[in-house]
Amino acid sequence: EKGHDDKLQYRLGWMLLNSVGTEKDEANAKEYFKKAATVGNPFACYQLAKLILSDETASTPEVEKALGYLRQAVEAENPYAAYFLGKLYEKGQHVAQNTAEAARLYTLSAEQDNDFAAYRLGKLYLGGEGVLKDVEAAIRWLTFAAERKNQFAEYVLGVLYLKGEDVPKDVPKALGYLKRSAGQGNQFAQYRLGKVYLMGEDVQKDIPAALQFLTAAAEQGNQYAQYTLGKLYLMGKDIPRNKESAVRWFTLSAAQGNLYAQFFLDHMDELKDP
Repeated sequence: EKGHDDKLQYRLGWMLLNSVGTEKDEANAKEYFKKAATVGNPFACYQLAKLILSDETASTPEVEKALGYLRQAVEAENPYAAYFLGKLYEKGQHVAQNTAEAARLYTLSAEQDNDFAAYRLGKLYLGGEGVLKDVEAAIRWLTFAAERKNQFAEYVLGVLYLKGEDVPKDVPKALGYLKRSAGQGNQFAQYRLGKVYLMGEDVQKDIPAALQFLTAAAEQGNQYAQYTLGKLYLMGKDIPRNKESAVRWFTLSAAQGNLYAQFFLDHMDELKDP
């Protein structure tokens, strides 16, 4: 039926873009999205705008048209378009930076159950840059996202409750959030947990747990976890000394610009008692 043409065109474009049942063909996907967007299909408007804005060779008129498509999708209550446009306003990409407008768009998206929008909204209210700092609203939106298993919101909440600066310190709650985030592979949560169990200040010191979390983070390329492991293996205090492992982790960390790791590599033979 004619009234369903835009939905079919959007679906065909989506299949071509995502290699579903066919080889990926971004050019043809864009053409199908254009046809559907012309008659106001909000999903096609969103996908077309993303394709145009990801093209570094796009002309100014093309970018303006893409922004128009995005706004059209937002007006049609597409949560993904609101989130994407919000990020553009937050970062000042293709539009003048406007944090207040970013917060408005994130709110529209979060209210339609977008956990990523809720996370970024929570971060905005927590930081108070460009919007009035509102810890209560920040916690509400971050919790909203964390309840939907957003690993980044879980990590931020974990750190908040661990530090106890903007909210009352709550170590059990902090560990719960950090472990949930780490369980989803978040390297920052893994590193933070590793440090918590290594230092033994907020919880009982647990070297096996510390090693497990630090190694998980380090294997994902976290330079701070790599540096910490290098020190542990070099010092041989909490774990058996292993110079080969120390060099390996220091080298990986130094390759990412960690000056402390580079210092130990440069002076390792001079340090009789690290």
